[in-house]
Amino acid sequence: MSFSLSDTLYAVRDPQDESITQPLVDSKTGVRTHNSHWLAASQKAHVVILNKGPRPAPAWTFDGGSGNWSFARDILQELNGPRERSLSANVITAALHAVYQVYLPELIRSMNALQQDTRSSKLFLGSWYQQATCTNAGLSSVLRTTRLIWESDVKKNQRQIDPWTLYYNTQIYIIDRVLPTILPYFNVTFIPMTIPLVPDNHGLEGLERMDRRKDCLRPNTSHPVGEAIQMALMKSLLYLFQNQ
Repeated sequence: MSFSLSDTLYAVRDPQDESITQPLVDSKTGVRTHNSHWLAASQKAHVVILNKGPRPAPAWTFDGGSGNWSFARDILQELNGPRERSLSANVITAALHAVYQVYLPELIRSMNALQQDTRSSKLFLGSWYQQATCTNAGLSSVLRTTRLIWESDVKKNQRQIDPWTLYYNTQIYIIDRVLPTILPYFNVTFIPMTIPLVPDNHGLEGLERMDRRKDCLRPNTSHPVGEAIQMALMKSLLYLFQNQ
């Protein structure tokens, strides 16, 4: 068993390709990506398990408060959409754009390369939602999630959503509904890993780490959320292997 980290699943046959050997910063997000020569390793495997997480929010959105999401408005202008929209609507539009204009084209290129280079069984694990009970920990009341998805009306003295969580979770929502249609063309089985979003007042504490630094993408298996994800994965793999 081996593990290979590749943020973009960029499939390249040359181990000296600069996308692998040199630091690479995504020009669209300003975030560094990590790629590896995973395609060669997949040729030797009987079972290949893949994952490609949602696109990260651009680095410049982390600019204090609710961040600088002006790029989302720019996308709307390119599409000749309305200029005056809520932050939530802008973020959701940006998530749609990220999935259909970047995520899916990258993934399809990778699947084409994988299909040509290996005859192994191929599984694609979906990602899971970031839970509000974790993302809200430590945030001010202005940014805490109230409805998990939609922005509240600030004029009515209601709180608004954390836009980074909305951007991430919206992509997962879209990806989970698109990939089951696309991946079978490449003989890849899609395994969804989403579990329902837990309301912020549900009382599930402890997703944040003991030192108070949050890691909402990797919930501990001792926590109900982490345990549910682990059980979903193991049951799905067991079912697939028993029915091959």
